[in-house]
Amino acid sequence: AFVFPLPPDTPNIELPYARLDPSPRGRVKAFYRQYIRPYLSESLQCYVRRTMRTLFGQPIPQIAGVATPVPMQPRLDLSGVVYLHVCNPYDERKNWQDLVAAFLEALGECADATLVIKIVADGSLLMHAVNAVTTFYLAVAREHRCRIALVGGYLSDEQMHSLVRASTYYATATRAEGANLPLMDALAAGRPAISPRHTSMLDYFTSDLGWVTPSEEAPAAVAVGSERMFSRWHRIDFSALVDQFRASYELARRSPAQYGEMDH
Repeated sequence: AFVFPLPPDTPNIELPYARLDPSPRGRVKAFYRQYIRPYLSESLQCYVRRTMRTLFGQPIPQIAGVATPVPMQPRLDLSGVVYLHVCNPYDERKNWQDLVAAFLEALGECADATLVIKIVADGSLLMHAVNAVTTFYLAVAREHRCRIALVGGYLSDEQMHSLVRASTYYATATRAEGANLPLMDALAAGRPAISPRHTSMLDYFTSDLGWVTPSEEAPAAVAVGSERMFSRWHRIDFSALVDQFRASYELARRSPAQYGEMDH
């Protein structure tokens, strides 16, 4: 697992996408490199570089997508209030960015709160996925006492069951779903959830099973293979998500009996 914040004795490290100017201009460049450039043809990338050079007076630096040098912890000990999320970070629907930002905003000062993100990726893709999440985490630039743990690689059914059992809640800020099997698995295991209620979740997720995050339908350009198509998905209410992290944490810490009624 990769756990943040890093221990105090960790040597200073540089992340390949984190050598950024923290100004709005620098963040625009970082967003472009991470989330837009991979979908552009070489000719369009050249056009964007020329345009950016004209606007900013210098080209966007070309940085290879190498693995992040964050030290890995061989064992992840979970205690306190634990939120679990399972996703492929390259799936635009999953909206893990809002989940991470809302968790830090809501519970940043709570040392006994942990957000575990189980990354669905293996091999070299896993390291690039870790790099993508880490880059966003650093861009948030917020000191905190809570923990964020990234868990990657293959887990057996028993290991996944153990991870769910160690979790207090399942949390998702997804924009659209065909099923959302991780959410269904967590609910089946008796874990309440924080989740929007749209698309497939309309069929099975209600306020009796946790906190329903408000959302509204919005237009979207979704990647389908090498192409992009216009569709619609749902934009979640970020402020409500922050409030729900706080409310769920307080319930688990202050009202264990009420929590016990909710998770069964």
